[in-house]
Order: sequence, then C-alpha cells, then structure tokens
Amino acid sequence: MPVLDDLKSLLVTYKLCNRCLGRQFFYACPWIPTGIKGQIVKKIVGFVAAVNDDSEKECYICEGIINQLEDIGEKILDKLGEYEFKSYKIGTIFPPDVLEREDEIRSLIYPVDAASIKVEFNRYLDNFVCNRTKATIDNRDPDVKITVNIPYNTVHVDVKPIVIAGRYLKHVRNIPQTSWACRHCNGVGCEACNWTGKEYGTSIEDLLINAILPYFEGERGVLHAGGREDVDVRVLGSGRPFTLEIISPKKRNVNLEIVERDVNEKYEGVIEVKGLRYVDKNYISRVKSEMERAVKTYLALVKSEEPIDDASIEKVVDRLKGALIHQRTPRRVAHRRVDRVRLKRIYDVSIQRVSENMFKMTLKCEGGTYVKELITGDAGRTKPSVSGILGLKVECVQLDVIDIGEFNGEKK
Repeated sequence: MPVLDDLKSLLVTYKLCNRCLGRQFFYACPWIPTGIKGQIVKKIVGFVAAVNDDSEKECYICEGIINQLEDIGEKILDKLGEYEFKSYKIGTIFPPDVLEREDEIRSLIYPVDAASIKVEFNRYLDNFVCNRTKATIDNRDPDVKITVNIPYNTVHVDVKPIVIAGRYLKHVRNIPQTSWACRHCNGVGCEACNWTGKEYGTSIEDLLINAILPYFEGERGVLHAGGREDVDVRVLGSGRPFTLEIISPKKRNVNLEIVERDVNEKYEGVIEVKGLRYVDKNYISRVKSEMERAVKTYLALVKSEEPIDDASIEKVVDRLKGALIHQRTPRRVAHRRVDRVRLKRIYDVSIQRVSENMFKMTLKCEGGTYVKELITGDAGRTKPSVSGILGLKVECVQLDVIDIGEFNGEKK
C-alpha cells in the first residue's frame, strides 16, 4: 500500500519517537495514548526493529522534549502550591525549530488526524493538573494562567485579580481618597513630610489596603472609586461606591463579612465600609462611568461676608432648584482637568439659617457637580451660583456628601 510504504520510508529516513509518530494520528481513536499509537503504526508498517528501540532523545521532531512532560507537570504543581484556585488555563511556548520540523514531517505524509506538539503538551498538562488538584479547565477567565516556556525551562503563573465592591464612609476630614505625593519633594521624602513622601499621613486607599490585603496575601491593592471627594469633605449617609482590586492574591476564599467587621472595628470613627462583596473586573469601569450620572446629595455650611435676609435665601432656593448650571472647569483643578464647560442639573435645594450670615444648604444634584464652585461662583466660571444670586462674596466653610444614589446593577 502506497501510504504504508510512505510511512515506512519516513521512519527509515527520520528517527521519530512513538509519541511524535502517534500524534500524526491524534484525532483517530483519541482515547488511545499517542505513545501506544506510535507503536501500533510502527508494527503495521513492519518497522519492527523500532518498536523496542524508542530512544526518544534521538527523535527528529522533539529531540526528547516529550520526555519532560511529567517533570513539567510537577513543576507546575509546585508553582501552584501557594495559591488557592478553582480554575486554570495552561499554555506552552515552543522553540520555533521544533514546530518547523513537525511541519516538515507532516508535509511528507499529509496526515488528516494530526495535532501539534503544543496540543499534546497542553492536553497532557491539563489532565495532569486536573487530576492532582481537582480544579477545572477554563480557557476564558481562569483563576490562574500557567505559561510553560520550553526554551527557557520556566513556568510562569499569572493570577487573576480579586475585585471587591462596597461603599465607604469617611467620618473625618483631611484624609485624601488616594495617596498624594509631598508637594515639597514630589514623593522622594523630606523634612516637610517627615520623610514619608506623602502630603498626608494616610489615605482611604492606604487604610483599606492595609486592612484587607493581608486576608488575601496579595502583592498589592488598587482602589477604584465612583467619584472623588475633596480632602476636607466627609462622606456620610449611604457612602461612596468603590472597588478594591487585589493583585496576585494567594487566597481567594475569604469571608467578606469577617473582613467588613474587622475593617470597621480597626478604623472606628475614621472610615467605615459596608456591603462588601465579590464582583468581576468589568464592575470597575461600571462604577466609574455610571457614578457620573448618579444623583448625589450634599450638605454645605455657607458663610457670607454680610448679613443675609430671608428674601435673599428664598431667592437662592428658587433660582437653583431645578436649574441647569454651566460650570467651567474650576481654577483649583484646571492643572489636571480638561478646560471645558459642563452642564449640570440641580434637582433640589433647601436652606436652614444658622445665623445672620451663615446657613446650611442641602443640595441634590447631578454627579460631577463642583459644589464648592456652585456656592462661590469661582470668579464667574459657574453660573448661576449662590454668590452670584446674592450679589455677595460667600464661602463654603464645610461640605459633606450625605447620599450617593444607586447605579444600574448595584446592590447596596
């Protein structure tokens, strides 16, 4: 038979180990191991002398690499030993010359059921890890991705981040949401910052990471919040939505009710978290984008340079309630924000007098509204404004966020 003659001629010319030969018929009777298939093929073509002479170090295609499979499997398990995971994906990087030699052999016999050496390696290693760990193979979104680099004899494990969502409350002022580099040394460290490199001693991000990261034994954490309050603004009421991304976690099965309780006990009176839960990474972008449209409620303490009568207070309420204001990027953030005019809706306003020149104002407005500038006018960059309506210079003495509305898909 011409096909058998071609195979026999191939084996005379090229030394092939049983696995590399059997792999050319990989999808024919796929339940039979490739090594056994190779033996069968050699017997069928009458290449009897090669049956008991399978010195795989001499194989033309793999040059003995195929013998490393079990050792590589053990190396993978050793790398995975420090991680908790329920799913995984394995990929291999092969020397180009191995793949080229395999293509050369195929061009001589045109096998219709062949698979590449990468397929055999990946399938073997998939089964090896599955049998030893009982984890499942997930080629779309695994907990761990394992890359085997054959040329460099290395195994690299890439761990999927854990993302925790919730809301935080900030009960004190003068804590930034994220760390600020010292304005004097730009983060290098100097006397002004007590050699910390930070403008403020700590931040919401620092506090959350310091409390939560040890539970997961992660490399680091990153805070992603739905909006940002000023350093001197408290966040009360419903709290601000946030996600905390844990990079390279070793632990994944952590009880978040315990984490939430411990965070609140540790930072009582400073910050508080609630509603901690696991979410997927897409949730990070949803929090950031949808918070721009969420309704937010603020409580501001406003002080005027002159006494204000009741008629003027009513005028402020009437002009701002339901108003669409025009806000040009405030001067205080112009160095880091695009200079443009934003249109923002003020849904509701109420005012409670404190003294003849001071009052508390509750504002319900569209996300992204610069409330301090809505009060001061920011030299005419926000119109209308409390200052503009009163015709007086006013300042925002204190500001609190007292409610941030839910967004699509959020569960409080």
